[in-house]
Amino acid sequence: MLSGMDEDSPKPASPFERPMGVFESLGAALRVYGSNANTLLMIVAIVVIPVTILTVLLVRFSFGDLATLSPADQQNPFAGLSRSEITKIVSAFLVGTILNLVISMIAIGLSYRAIRDALSGIKPDWRTSIRAALGKVRALVWLPVLIGLLFLGGLAVGIVAVGLLDGFSEQLGALASLALICAAIYAFVVWSVAIPVLMSEDRRGLSALSRSQELVAGEWWPTFGVFALGFVLVVIVSTMLSAIFDVGGRTGNEGLVLATIYAVITNLLFTPFQAALGAVVYLNLALKKSGAGAAPRMPLL
Repeated sequence: MLSGMDEDSPKPASPFERPMGVFESLGAALRVYGSNANTLLMIVAIVVIPVTILTVLLVRFSFGDLATLSPADQQNPFAGLSRSEITKIVSAFLVGTILNLVISMIAIGLSYRAIRDALSGIKPDWRTSIRAALGKVRALVWLPVLIGLLFLGGLAVGIVAVGLLDGFSEQLGALASLALICAAIYAFVVWSVAIPVLMSEDRRGLSALSRSQELVAGEWWPTFGVFALGFVLVVIVSTMLSAIFDVGGRTGNEGLVLATIYAVITNLLFTPFQAALGAVVYLNLALKKSGAGAAPRMPLL
């Protein structure tokens, strides 16, 4: 269990009339996203577009044109590469992943005020939302780094445990691998509202993670359900867009351009939705923890 919570931190007022279920929460997130898409897209575009382009170029040029490999080589794209080349590719992939994670969290933080205002019946303004987050940019950068470090530490311990158990029995190794995956999913859900906590209650680092854990306690399955449904929607839309842009089916400069456009569009579309989903889940959890009578009654939308 994480510690370091500040008992004097402000408790947010909920814009919801009552606690909502899984499908109601998803619907609220979709409505606030759809009703304020222009404002939210403008906010996330400021950081998402340049970093997404940089990430695609970094990973693409490091991996090379994998689409030209034979089917056998595609199963092992590292075949025939030197250790330095493999290190370069893996490093580029990790840097790209970290960049996307950090920028995604910053974009979600920048969007929070606009989403909160929209849920409360106030017309959101992209400038106001960005200004509200500027003083917390360092904390927004540090939070994904902290989560990444905690995940890597847990992953390292888990891999060692899987290796040891696999030495005794393949079945034990398989069970340990499954437990590792379940632990990662559990941690993701427990820390899923850390950014809204940071933005609304100004809790940072471990304190934000601890507060997120406190809010999700006793509500893990409903929280998981909302994010799982959101993930399914993202996968469906992403798959459709991938087919439209024929990602992976084009080579050379044409393939690079299409991959870049696809990455920019998907990040622009999905980041505001993730922000809306996280804000709705957070405010709903805060309302459940504080009691419906403790919050002002405001229109849902």
